[in-house]
Amino acid sequence: MSPTNLKSFIQQAAKEEGFAACGCAKARFLKEPYLRYTKALQEGYFATMHWLEREPRRRFDPALVMPGIHTVIVVLGDYHHGFKQKNGAFYKISKYAVTEDYHDTMLARLRALVRKIDEAFPGYNFKVYTDTGPVAEKAWAVEAGLGVYGKNTLLLTEKGSWYFIGIILTDAKIEPDNTLNTDLCAECNLCLHACPTGALVEPFRLDARKCVSYQTIENKGEIDPEVAPKLGTRLYGCDTCQDVCPYNRRESPRPVFFKPAPVLDLSKEDFESLDEEGFSKIFKGTAVKRIKFTRYQRNLTAIRSRKRPPLNPDGPSMSCKTKSQD
Repeated sequence: MSPTNLKSFIQQAAKEEGFAACGCAKARFLKEPYLRYTKALQEGYFATMHWLEREPRRRFDPALVMPGIHTVIVVLGDYHHGFKQKNGAFYKISKYAVTEDYHDTMLARLRALVRKIDEAFPGYNFKVYTDTGPVAEKAWAVEAGLGVYGKNTLLLTEKGSWYFIGIILTDAKIEPDNTLNTDLCAECNLCLHACPTGALVEPFRLDARKCVSYQTIENKGEIDPEVAPKLGTRLYGCDTCQDVCPYNRRESPRPVFFKPAPVLDLSKEDFESLDEEGFSKIFKGTAVKRIKFTRYQRNLTAIRSRKRPPLNPDGPSMSCKTKSQD
């Protein structure tokens, strides 16, 4: 079977597994993304996420992860679902975390995809990752032509940014896809203006120390006193920079392969009355479980005791000129 037919098979199999897109990149050292990454490390932008400091080159040079590699296969898992927290929930959970844990679902789908490839084209080796290993997923998604970097530092496509990224490293030689030679953000700066804490210090650069997602999820200490008053009612994560993006706003919810979680049914009182056992029961099988009950309580306390900053009566402008509007 020719490499072209192998690639066509992989893309069709990825579609059958429910992935929204599939692209391929030639395995090589991604120098420019690596240099941006190490600069962010030096500036302290990754805060206390020290695992990101370990052997950073491995994330951009897959030969250090898998000797003999030829191709990086990249797939996107769409989570632009229509699930809504109930009226009166008050506390906000990020869109990606009101479903079953994406780690489990994405990995299961990736492994199923690999089994299909192996059955049809035996003899190749594979390694799969989704937010679980030394792979710069966004950089490889860009390299595989699936999107570009948005100014909010997330992968951006013409259908928005509500995507998880899955990676398959393989020694199969597959024709690479072309990267996208376009600037989707163009003059738009909505995400920078809307960020509640100014964590987007400039286009394409995020200081995690100021980020609500970092503070409510990854930070194991006390929430930064400069950030705490700006949490609003965000209990786990923050979607603001994606909510205001024109590409996301114009897209209707789509069918996804992630199942809704019980958290969608919680009221304000339910959130506040959960004990450790209740927390474990409600958030079992979701991404929220990783903060454990102690950080959950910390986040609740920070929200309930915050001093609200003055409101901007105008709010961020919701009109913006993007590439697709030219």
